[in-house]
Amino acid sequence: MRSVSSVGAFANGPGRPYAGTGALEAVAEAVPGEEPRWVHLEPETPLDLGDARSLLVRFDSYGGAPGASGYEVVVRLTGVQGEPVEESFAVSADTWNTLEVDLAGWAGKDAVRRIDVGFRAVGSTVQWQPRFQLDQVEWAG
Repeated sequence: MRSVSSVGAFANGPGRPYAGTGALEAVAEAVPGEEPRWVHLEPETPLDLGDARSLLVRFDSYGGAPGASGYEVVVRLTGVQGEPVEESFAVSADTWNTLEVDLAGWAGKDAVRRIDVGFRAVGSTVQWQPRFQLDQVEWAG
């Protein structure tokens, strides 16, 4: 990833954070569109999501990948014992997408050591510079 920063506005639609005054914006180096670009959170102390049914992530992205038939986001949570839960989502560019990862029955949710979010352009092999925003990551009980 080339950079990740807090932004109050951005050029693609909808142009503003989902909630509040800031969102995280990730800008990747140019890569083939099919190659996912990742950002992650690794808290100092594992997150206890034991009472959560799901994790919600608000995701927005620039479009424009040459030859892309769509865009995909992968959200992966990893517990301290290494056990992951992962879901993939087809997303629309230039709008906030709410992604919901089902945590029911996942043994690792009592001690989450890492959350990864990956983004790619489906069907594109052309060099492209992915750019996306994340906002209001939360868990629902």
